[in-house]
Amino acid sequence: MAQIISQGKDSMLASDHDHDRDLLLSNTNINRSSLGKQYSRFDAQVRALQCDFDTYCSEPEDKEDYEKWKSRGFVIDEKKEEIERFISENRVIREIYGEVVPNKVDDESFWSRFFCRIFKLNQAEEAGRALLVKR
Repeated sequence: MAQIISQGKDSMLASDHDHDRDLLLSNTNINRSSLGKQYSRFDAQVRALQCDFDTYCSEPEDKEDYEKWKSRGFVIDEKKEEIERFISENRVIREIYGEVVPNKVDDESFWSRFFCRIFKLNQAEEAGRALLVKR
């Protein structure tokens, strides 16, 4: 009897884990139905960034690059529409935002860290494409 209960418990835990993973993937800005194509490696990296609390709560590793990026023109007021779209369309970002702002991080730091990391991800993707073209 104990073995049957244990197997049922393991099955339920595995099911919950699968559901949580599916929920994270289905509630991102980039999903298969909206793009009409398979996810790319870049899309997976964007989703991973969006779902990671460190994206929003931790200082970027290269603080000097981060400050340069901010000084080149990051103005949160210019991103209001994009931010509203992220909050309304992306459940994961909305939930993380609700949990950490303003208790752990202020609004501007939350968004500037996010947009900086997306910028860096785009830079890396473009550099990778340039290398492929060069070959």
